[in-house]
Amino acid sequence: MRKYFNGPIYETYTKMPLMVLKADMLRYAMLYVHGGIYADSDTQCIKGINEWIANYTDAEFIVSVEWYKDSHQIDAPQYRKTQIVQWTFASIPAHPIFINTLNEIVKVASQATPEFLQNKDNVEGIGGPRVFTRFVQQFLEGRGETLDAMDKGIGDNRFYFEKSRVLVLPMFSFMAQLGKSEATGFVNHYFGGTYLSNGWKNA
Repeated sequence: MRKYFNGPIYETYTKMPLMVLKADMLRYAMLYVHGGIYADSDTQCIKGINEWIANYTDAEFIVSVEWYKDSHQIDAPQYRKTQIVQWTFASIPAHPIFINTLNEIVKVASQATPEFLQNKDNVEGIGGPRVFTRFVQQFLEGRGETLDAMDKGIGDNRFYFEKSRVLVLPMFSFMAQLGKSEATGFVNHYFGGTYLSNGWKNA
């Protein structure tokens, strides 16, 4: 972080009071610099990236849906919009989604109180999947495309945004349904942050 982002991004990183906030920043920074695949430590690769990509070999950004718009029963604003998984994704280097997300984290942190940053309930809105999804959407909209083109009726089909070169894998591609350990797609996610006693949501 110091080598590649010395300045406001690095300063914000060092001041983050929770390790999970640092981890959010670090994943965006690493892929912005190097490209490649990011995955949380509580994930397991089930199928190789060639199977993720299939025939979409010119894809430059690969993500998966956490939930589709209006597919949740919970009546809260964040569940009325499609959300993208943030525990696994792949990208070419220097993708603008990452630097835009990092700059937003800097902006939010600069205006936040220490109490706000220390509150685990705010993590997902500071640099987590809500913010990540917002900048994926912003990138698509800048090219005349939108996540709103997808819905839960998409089934098991990938959704490829040709202008943006963003490949979106269907819901459950990168996760185990309801935290079960069975493989459900390309990546299995064990939700250590939620279900382990030392997970970031618990400890």
